[in-house]
Amino acid sequence: MIIESNKEPHDKFFVETPVSLAKSAVFFASAEIEMQYNNFTMAIISAYYSLFHLGLTLMWMLPQYMPEDLHRNLIEIRDRGEELPDKSIKHKDIKNFLSTIQKKLPDSHLVLIYQRALKLREFVNYGPRVYYDGKQPLVGPCDSTIRDVREVVDEIPEVFFKTIKDAATQTVYNGDLTIYIIVALDLLRKSEFPFIGWFPTSVLNRAEEVIKNLK
Repeated sequence: MIIESNKEPHDKFFVETPVSLAKSAVFFASAEIEMQYNNFTMAIISAYYSLFHLGLTLMWMLPQYMPEDLHRNLIEIRDRGEELPDKSIKHKDIKNFLSTIQKKLPDSHLVLIYQRALKLREFVNYGPRVYYDGKQPLVGPCDSTIRDVREVVDEIPEVFFKTIKDAATQTVYNGDLTIYIIVALDLLRKSEFPFIGWFPTSVLNRAEEVIKNLK
């Protein structure tokens, strides 16, 4: 799918915004549905990546708050015709960016919920660890619980809707998310976009509902 972009300073990352918005909404929906089946491992992985792509969405919407070196690097990558986001945006960059814009947006839970989701996602992906007490190997300890997963997933809707709506007021569109919503919905419905066939229909339908609720 090809979308035209005029590269004006106020919307230099216009195309990237609805792409990341669609991804965040799909992982948001996936986390909710995985919870319904008590699949807590996949639920927290989806929850984390919903927040990660929410961070990217906010970064594209509010490039004025990016670190100068990262902002300059991304512009150069885009102007060379290369893909975004690329590996120059790391997980810690998203956390640092969220810490910066948390001061600009009213939601004080943004960084905290991201850090909790990251810790849980890393545990289910890489844990439990094996350590040695000097005599024998031991597995653990585990200080993460299913309750923690539930709490993170339950907080995502408020964080998602509030931060995007608050961020929109600081864009050239003065709080109007219509253009982002239209493009994000169109992306979700295109067969060549890597959601159709990659996620269940129930997840894609819920993701559409999530995006529509931004109006």
